[in-house]
Amino acid sequence: MDNSEPMISVITVVRNHRKGVELTYDSLKVQTYTFWEMIVIDGNSSDGTLEYLADTSQEDQRVKVYTQNGLGIYDAMNQGLELSNSESVWFMNAGDSFFSNDSLELGMRTFLKDNLSLLIGDYSLDSKTKIVNNQINSSHISILDILFGRRGACHQSMIFLRSALVKVGAYSLDYPVASDYDAILGIYLLGKVNRTNLTLSRIEGEGFSDRNLYQMYLEKFLIRKKHFPKRKWVAVLNFFWTLVAIAKYLQRLRR
Repeated sequence: MDNSEPMISVITVVRNHRKGVELTYDSLKVQTYTFWEMIVIDGNSSDGTLEYLADTSQEDQRVKVYTQNGLGIYDAMNQGLELSNSESVWFMNAGDSFFSNDSLELGMRTFLKDNLSLLIGDYSLDSKTKIVNNQINSSHISILDILFGRRGACHQSMIFLRSALVKVGAYSLDYPVASDYDAILGIYLLGKVNRTNLTLSRIEGEGFSDRNLYQMYLEKFLIRKKHFPKRKWVAVLNFFWTLVAIAKYLQRLRR
């Protein structure tokens, strides 16, 4: 790689998770792709996270730390997006990490080669000690897949074109749990979105959306209605898909 390589902004949101942000940075600093900046949005941590970040940013000028107080995760992600200095953006939560030392390079190569607005990769779910393998035979994503697919996409394994994410309004605060789904649908309708079977990240699991599944199903229902208001077949599938998802969720709670 030479100095002509495009830079990517890795945006990390953290609050009182020093061990987690250390893990995230440690996985980033060893990446074979070195043209990155790490933008950390800290929620006024009081557990030593800020002290660690201050030391790290002094040692590595690519790490830039900003503090905020009282903002939700999507608001913080939007703030990181505004502060980014590149056209490629990767959101990696504190506690999550790159799957291997060349994940950033492999992801960027695919993203840039295909001239994408969004690349969606695979991920490893540590809480279940397994790889979530999508077994993708094609990089193409159909409208059914993007609307109702169960392939388990997560933003820790996505590379966004910054201008595309900004164009769709970034992360809407109207959807506290499923705002990333809203952004993905918006980008799908205006840009080029591909999948890859590359495993790009390792995530902690049991995140915010996992703890608020009922609300997530309802928000996704509203998001589909917003993006596809005139397609009757989408409305019908949306209703029954949401009904079945909530029924299965309630059944699991009764066990």
